[in-house]
Amino acid sequence: MLNIFARALFSRVVDPMGGRLARSGIGPDIITLIGTTGTVVSALWFFPRDQLLAGTIAITGFVLLDVLDGAVARARGSGTPWGTVLDATCDRIADGALFAGLTWWCFGLAHDRLLAAAALLCLVSAQVISYIKARAAASGLSADGGIVERAERYLITLVGAGLAGLGVRFALDVALWVLAGLQLVTITQRMLAVRRDSRGAASQRSTLADPGCPIGSRLLRDAPRTPSRQPCPAGADRVGEETPIPEPAPPSPSQPPLPAVVVNPRHITDLPTLHAQITSVCAELSWAPPLWLLTTAEDPGGGQAKAALAAGAAVVLACGGDGTNRHIAQVLAGSGTALALLPTGTANLLARNLAIVPEDTAHATRIALSGTTRTIDVGRVLIDDCAEEQVFLVMTGMGFDAAIMTGAPEQLKARLGSLAYVVSGARALMAPRVPVTLAVDGRSESPRQVRTVVVGNCGKLLGGLTLLPAAKLDDGLLDVVAISPRSLLGWLAVTARVLTRRRRGHRIVQHWQGRTIILSAQAPQQAQLDGDPIGDVRAMRMRIDPGALLIRV
Repeated sequence: MLNIFARALFSRVVDPMGGRLARSGIGPDIITLIGTTGTVVSALWFFPRDQLLAGTIAITGFVLLDVLDGAVARARGSGTPWGTVLDATCDRIADGALFAGLTWWCFGLAHDRLLAAAALLCLVSAQVISYIKARAAASGLSADGGIVERAERYLITLVGAGLAGLGVRFALDVALWVLAGLQLVTITQRMLAVRRDSRGAASQRSTLADPGCPIGSRLLRDAPRTPSRQPCPAGADRVGEETPIPEPAPPSPSQPPLPAVVVNPRHITDLPTLHAQITSVCAELSWAPPLWLLTTAEDPGGGQAKAALAAGAAVVLACGGDGTNRHIAQVLAGSGTALALLPTGTANLLARNLAIVPEDTAHATRIALSGTTRTIDVGRVLIDDCAEEQVFLVMTGMGFDAAIMTGAPEQLKARLGSLAYVVSGARALMAPRVPVTLAVDGRSESPRQVRTVVVGNCGKLLGGLTLLPAAKLDDGLLDVVAISPRSLLGWLAVTARVLTRRRRGHRIVQHWQGRTIILSAQAPQQAQLDGDPIGDVRAMRMRIDPGALLIRV
C-alpha cells in the first residue's frame, strides 16, 4: 500500500537522478545488482555482529539505491522482461538475507528463540507473498495488493532494528511480530484475490461462449428531473440504446498502421523523452510515426480523439490519467477504434484494474501496438436535467469521494501525487451525512443518510484496495456502494469491510448491482466522474453500455 501512495513522490526525487545515471552509461541492471549485493552483505555482516544500527543504516542506503534502477530504465526507455525478472529475483534474495541476518542475531546473540521464530516466519511469509503474485501472473490471474508489500516490510523491520540498535530492545520484538501477523493477513488477501479472479475468468469464458448473453437496457425515462446547475458538456452523447461497434477497417497494405498519441502535458515532466520512447517502439514494431496530439484545459481529450479518427488512426494511445481516458472514450466508444493506455496520471485506476503497469512506458506502448483487443463496458450518466450523456470508465458518485477529488487540486497533486488524496480525504472525513434516494433497475430503495454513494464500472482503488468487490469491466452491470458511518469508529468499520472485501451484512456499507441507477439528493452535492470534479448536482441517472469500447491489454 505504502509504495502506491509514495510512488509519485519518490519519482519526482529519483527520476532526475535516474536520467543523469542513464546519460552516464550506467544501466538499471548494474544498479539492481549493486543494491542487492550491498543489502545482502550488510545484513549478513552487521546483524550477526550485534551492530544493528550500523546494519540498518547501511541497508537503508542500499535499498534507496535500488530504487534508482526503475528510474534509469524509464530514462533509457529500455525496460525489458529480463530486467523485470532480474529485479524480482534480487528483491527475493535481499529479503531473505535481511531476515536471515536478524534470525542469526535473535538466536545467536539475543538468545531469544521465540523472536528467532518470528524472524523466520517473516522470512517465509515474505517469500510466499511474492510467490503467490508470480504464480498467479503466470496463470493469467491477478494477486496485487495486500496490507503489507515490500515497502512496508522494510519500513517496519528497519525501524525496529534501528531502535533496537539504539537500546530500545523491545522495538524489534514488536516490529517482527507485527510484521509476521500482517504478512499472514496479506497472504490470505492475495489467495482470496486469486480465487475471485479465477472464478471471474471462468464466468467470463462461460458468458462469452453463450450466444444469448444479455444486453443492458434503456435508461429509465420516468426519473424525476431537477433544475440543471451547469451547462451540458461539449461532446456529450444523446441518450440512446447501447453503442454498436463496427468492425475496424483493415490497414492499407501499402502503408503501416498509424498510431495517435493523445498527451495530457500536465502529467509529463519530459515530453521529448516520452516522444522518443514511443517513436522508437513504433519503429521497432513497424508502425508509422505517431500522430502527436496535446490536450488543453479547454479541450481535455475529446477534440484530439476526433482528430485521430479523422486521420485514420488504427489505435489511440491515451497518455494521461483517468480524466484524459474518459474524454477520449467519449469519442471512441462505438467507433471501432481501440483505446490504449499509457498511464501517467495521479491515480490511473483504469490501468490498475486492467493490470497495466504505470511506470513502464515502453512496455505499455508495446501493449498498445501489439497487445490483444478486448471490449469493456462504458458507463453513461445524465446530470440533473441535461439532455446529453457523459461517459465514465471507472467510478462516479457524490458525497465524500467527490469531496476528496475537489479538495485535491492539480497543484497539490503535482507536489504530492497520490498523497494529495489522503490529505483531502482527511479534511472531508467528518463532513455531515446527506439524505439521498436510490433506484436500481427501477426498484426504489428506502431513503438513507449517507457520507457517499459510488457507482462503478470496476472496483479497485489505490494501494490494492477494492471498494466494489463484484465489479467487472465486462459484466454488463454497474456496481453501487452506499457508505454511511456516523463517527470515526464507523469509518474504522468501513475500512475493515473494504480490507476484507465483504459485501453483505452491514448497514453502514451496502452494495447493489444493476443496469440503470438513479441517484438523487435533497440538496446539491459535490459529484465526480472518474476523479474529475463536476460541481454540485442533485440527480445523476446512470446506465451501462455493454461492450461499447475496444481497449488494448
